Amino acid sequence: MKRELNKIVGVRIKRAREGAGLTQEALAEMVDRTKEAISNIERGINLPSLDTLQRICETVSMPISSILEDSNRSKLFIDVKAQIDAVLTTMEEDDLRFCLSLVKLVAQR
Repeated sequence: MKRELNKIVGVRIKRAREGAGLTQEALAEMVDRTKEAISNIERGINLPSLDTLQRICETVSMPISSILEDSNRSKLFIDVKAQIDAVLTTMEEDDLRFCLSLVKLVAQR
């Protein structure tokens, strides 16, 4: 179970980093960690400390809750949701409202 948690957190962090347009090297520098440390986190080898996780989330403008939320959904669902969250963090409020309208329309079908 721990290994699964590592992988889920790693995927979410990777998607958030990519959504923010950052390389592993850039993120590592911004959160005062090594590229290898970021790589190990993203591959699910290690979990970040809470301090590192908070720095990563602040850097990529992602709520820490979206990285840690418990989900019984599939890996694909988690991956896609992380990608969507990463993109949404880059958008202005008007665009977010428009996206919400679209999501509601899709959900109703």
